Amino acid sequence: MAMQAPAPVTMSGGPVPLPSHGHLDGVHPGVFGPKGHPLAVVWIRNHMDLPLHTHDFVELVLILDGTAQHLLPEGGFEIAAGNVFVIQPGTPHGYACARGLELINVLYDPYRLHLSFEDLSSLSGFHALFNLDRPSRVPHPFQSRLFLAPPLLREMTELAKQLAAELRMREAGYKSMSVALLARMIVRLSRAQTQMTASGPQTLLGINRTITFIENHFEQPLRIEDLAARAGTCARSLQRHFLRALGASPVEYVNRLRVKKASELLLETDMNITEVAGAVGIEDSNYFSRLFHRLAGISPSGYRHCWRQIPSPVDFMDDITTHGRHPRRARRFREND
Repeated sequence: MAMQAPAPVTMSGGPVPLPSHGHLDGVHPGVFGPKGHPLAVVWIRNHMDLPLHTHDFVELVLILDGTAQHLLPEGGFEIAAGNVFVIQPGTPHGYACARGLELINVLYDPYRLHLSFEDLSSLSGFHALFNLDRPSRVPHPFQSRLFLAPPLLREMTELAKQLAAELRMREAGYKSMSVALLARMIVRLSRAQTQMTASGPQTLLGINRTITFIENHFEQPLRIEDLAARAGTCARSLQRHFLRALGASPVEYVNRLRVKKASELLLETDMNITEVAGAVGIEDSNYFSRLFHRLAGISPSGYRHCWRQIPSPVDFMDDITTHGRHPRRARRFREND
């Protein structure tokens, strides 16, 4: 007999019952909290297998880590970190073969929230992901889910955290603020889906593979030609698709990732600068120091000195991988470098 997934705690105030089968009622107080605001955030770590079930609300799913098969009546498809998809009310779905699966569910009733997105009618990505009026069927697998590059996935995760905080604190105006945050997520995802759909499903899959490969092998020598071959395209097309999805070329993205990983080693270990450089795939410590300074606005030794006195540099270094160098924050440390 299969084990049932534990009931996770929602960030809106109560436990969400995960059924072994059947229907999950959208008006259940455990879903939307005791005051009935039809919006909730559920963060599930180590999600277990879950048979087919339905519910009365929309479920926006962000996959943060791990893998699984997302089950639908007509079949299923593989999901992994970076995937985003939307489950419409009344659509049976479930999970199988879950391995280290971590996800965020944003649950909402668009009719009770009185959401209106008339100005999104021109975005094909909105219709592919969120349009409630489309026929109830299984869309093309690359139209029903979106792959988010790491910077955009972090942005969506942060918005979900802000939304959860509003629902948890319930300060004056929380309903308006929570709806605004949800609207921002929907618009950003609709735009991203429109851009990625324009590239075609095979290109999307290739870029997905390449980004995942870079994330897992950033410390190894990486040639643009090899990355392009992995994506199934040429080097020039890979450059173009990376700039569209990440705002950086493949080389620049690798450098940003190496600097971010190096920043973690600088704070969490006693490795010297040369050892840190080698650990992230840069043999020349002088080049590493120049690159670190260019992107972070501070030398590696200065970064270690400053942040060991003022901990939690996560937001600062996330700016590196998302936007490149952050000049305003860099100036803050220049006098200490």
